[in-house]
Amino acid sequence: MRNKTKKSNRAFSLLELLITMTIIGILTGIGYPTYKNHITRTRRAQATVMLTNIAAQMEHYYNQHHTYQGATLKTLRINNDASYYDFVITNTNEDAFLIKAIPRGVQAANDTDCGILSIDQQGYKNGSVENNFADRQKT
Repeated sequence: MRNKTKKSNRAFSLLELLITMTIIGILTGIGYPTYKNHITRTRRAQATVMLTNIAAQMEHYYNQHHTYQGATLKTLRINNDASYYDFVITNTNEDAFLIKAIPRGVQAANDTDCGILSIDQQGYKNGSVENNFADRQKT
């Protein structure tokens, strides 16, 4: 004769399920802000690379025309279809320019530390650029 053994219940108990859900919630609570911050920094890095590329194109334009005036994203053949930054060339004259990367949408909401990125003809970057540009124009 065979011993009839009791079948073991192989389902999760409610307590096990609650503990698992709590652990998942804690990991998500820690992980999502870190992921969001990483994505924001990555988009900012891409924008700085694009600013540097536009500045290089501006120098190429200057070598051909001996002025920065008249240079636009269209004349430089730069595609401004970025989803997270608008690129704008401002304050162009014969020997100076200022390029800005203005965050938009999700990037503007998430990137409160940095805000508008910018670069000028001398390679000055970020917030102090506009003040330096204005000072050079006065002299």
